[in-house]
Amino acid sequence: MAPGVEVRAPAVTVDGDGRRLSGSWVSVGTGVEATNDSVESLAVSDLALSQWQTGIVVADASTLRVENATVGATAHSVVAENLSTATVEDARLSASTGGAFHDVGTVRLRNVAGENSSSTRERASRRRTSPSPERGPSTSPDGTSRSTGP
Repeated sequence: MAPGVEVRAPAVTVDGDGRRLSGSWVSVGTGVEATNDSVESLAVSDLALSQWQTGIVVADASTLRVENATVGATAHSVVAENLSTATVEDARLSASTGGAFHDVGTVRLRNVAGENSSSTRERASRRRTSPSPERGPSTSPDGTSRSTGP
């Protein structure tokens, strides 16, 4: 299934203006996908995503920013891989598994709520407290996670 929004430009903001983007079934597809090599930054704001397997996916980019968003009825809310910085702020991740951040230099979570799920904050917390010897995040005084390895 094709994504709801497929990002292919270097710097894109998806401003939902309070709208909902729903998929056809909870076990397939992605709401907003940015996995093309040309993507440098993605911002998703003021958007509700539901009935997708994954709400937002971004890979091999510099930054991801999600704010004022609701991602529900999905298997995965936010998946970020190989980024410098991922920020999730003022977001509600409900009926999902929360966020997964792989090889992300800095993860910032502010005012993120999870409901009926393993929340993003809990998963990021577990990762921060158990860094690997080669690469692992440490926690700064402001609660952000920073990679300590290459």
